[in-house]
Parts: sequence; structure tokens; C-alpha cells
Amino acid sequence: MHGPCARAPVPAGGEDGIYRHDAGGQRRNRRRAAGPAGYLYDGHKAIYPLRRRGGKLRAQHGRRTERSQTTARKRITETPAIKNWEEVDAALREIAEAELALGDIEAELNRQIIGAKKVAEQESKPYADRISKLERDVKEFVTDHRDELGKAKSRSLNFGEVGFRLSTTISVPKAKEKVAEIVRRLKARQMTDCIIVKEKISKDALRKYGEDTVNAVGATWKQKDTFGYEVFKDKVERTSSPGL
Repeated sequence: MHGPCARAPVPAGGEDGIYRHDAGGQRRNRRRAAGPAGYLYDGHKAIYPLRRRGGKLRAQHGRRTERSQTTARKRITETPAIKNWEEVDAALREIAEAELALGDIEAELNRQIIGAKKVAEQESKPYADRISKLERDVKEFVTDHRDELGKAKSRSLNFGEVGFRLSTTISVPKAKEKVAEIVRRLKARQMTDCIIVKEKISKDALRKYGEDTVNAVGATWKQKDTFGYEVFKDKVERTSSPGL
């Protein structure tokens, strides 16, 4: 039998063998064994897959089953954006230009906001004045006719309800001396639930005591070099879109 693969006679051990032919049709002496997984094997390495045709296993030449080695990915190292002090200075200039542009934009925004508020105040003033006058007029009328409200002290109409409700308000003087006196009297009466004390830690004051004291009270003292920069805006010209 001629062809890519030929079926050999059954050896003495009863094992079915397959021989491989070279380009000249000569059968090689090296024996390949048909493995159980349907592949043509050379020792421990699969050479060709086998397919069954007409009840016989035949090797498919030209289809290697070995996986090619995948090449390792190369690490791409980014080049620093700034390479010298001249480029640092150029970056500071661009920052200064951008900050000037942002300042101009914010100033223009504030001008527009102020203008919009003035327009809104002018347009809303007639309505606000009308509401205030109507509230006074309604209050005056209902007060004069309070006896007509009955025990409910209120009256429901088509477009709303008017009446009187019991409300309680407490006013506290603004003078610090008077507030302090009220606090003293509250403490004397054991009415401490009426006193609100807001305690905060002053980091600036605590810093003056030094590292040992700061750590002793439970705070943490940390020191590190913090990067910072300053731009000289007076040396650059304003631009609407710096670096863009």
C-alpha cells in the first residue's frame, strides 16, 4: 500500500502498527504506534491526528498537534514627560497661564451670576410685594373676624385654609455676657441638657506642644517633605486656552 501512511502487518505481539513513508514512497523502518486517543505517536509526542475511514485509522498529514510556544509580552516603559529643568519651567508657565484663564472664566461667571440675580430680583419683586400685601390683608381680616372661626380656630375655603395655631418660640439674647449668665443659671439648676457644647481639637494649638506631647495625648505627629510649587503669574500673558 502506498500513500502518506501505510498499515503494517500485525507484529508478533499482536499490536497494530503504522509505518510512515517518505516523499519517494519508501517505507521508513521507524515504527509509529497508534495511540488510544486517535493520534499517531512517536514515543511520547503526538505527531499527526488519526481519523477513521472505512473502519481504518488514517493519519492526517500536515496538521501538527503540538502547541507553539507563546512569546512573553514585552513590558513597555513610559518615557518621562519632563526630561530637564527647562521643561519644568515651561510646565510652570503653562500652569500660570491656565490659572489666569480659569480666573478670568470664574470672574465672568460671577458677573453673569450677579447680573442674573439682579434680573431675577427685578422680575420677582412685584410678585413678592403682592404676596406680602395679601398676607397682611388676610391676616387683618381673619383677626377681626376671629370669633367666626369657632372652636376649631380655622376655616377652610375653596383655595386654602386660614386660622390660628398655638405655637411656642424662645428667644435668646445675642450678647455674650447675657448668654453666659443664662448658661450659669442653667448649670445651677442642673439643666445641663439645655446646654450644647461643641468640642473640637485645635491642631494649630496642639502643634506648639511638640511631638512627644502630641503622641502622648493620642494624636499622631507626622513630618514629611510635601511637594509644592509657586507660579509667577505676573510674568506670563493671559490666554484663553493655554496648552490646548
